[in-house]
Amino acid sequence: MLASIVCNLRDTAVIAGLNMALMLVVAPLVISDLTVTTAFGAVGVPLFTYLLILIGVRHRTRLERIRQDELRQHRDHLEEMVQERTTDLTTANQRLNQLARAKDEFVSNVSHELRTPITNIKLHHSLLQQRPDDHARYLSILEHETERLENLIESLLLLSRFDQQRVTVTFAP
Repeated sequence: MLASIVCNLRDTAVIAGLNMALMLVVAPLVISDLTVTTAFGAVGVPLFTYLLILIGVRHRTRLERIRQDELRQHRDHLEEMVQERTTDLTTANQRLNQLARAKDEFVSNVSHELRTPITNIKLHHSLLQQRPDDHARYLSILEHETERLENLIESLLLLSRFDQQRVTVTFAP
């Protein structure tokens, strides 16, 4: 299209003076060795100025399209990154919810496991006071439940140390 405009300019121009050789490079379009004669249109404005304005407008329009394409690609990339991050956060949130449920279940189980020996200790202490004839049996049960409670507490403390990374584990054969 630009070549036909140049040809039309050559055909219809009124020659007013000097020939000028130009090398024009416009975006992907290259017009080389174009001889433009300073020519005047009906209004007295050089036609070659119209050509340069046309080339400038087309070049600016093309640059604007390129910028818009780059901006759209960047926006699409940002949207992809946001979507990926949202997916990662959703997955992490689900995992945290699972861990919270597991912790709640663990606390519930530990509470039960700790209360059982305490209840047995209280019961057998009371029985020991009421029935002195079964003294040896009740003391044996009290000792057993006390050891059980001690083991539970030690296990919880060890688990807490693991969680705080204050314990190193060495596996032996």
